[in-house]
Amino acid sequence: MKFFKGLFIGSLLAIPFWIVLIYLLFFRKG
Repeated sequence: MKFFKGLFIGSLLAIPFWIVLIYLLFFRKG
């Protein structure tokens, strides 16, 4: 349970990083 909670929080914290990464990929293509 504790591991699952940590994994969930970690994924939530990683969301902005993925958004920026995808944005940069599309921005460089465009």
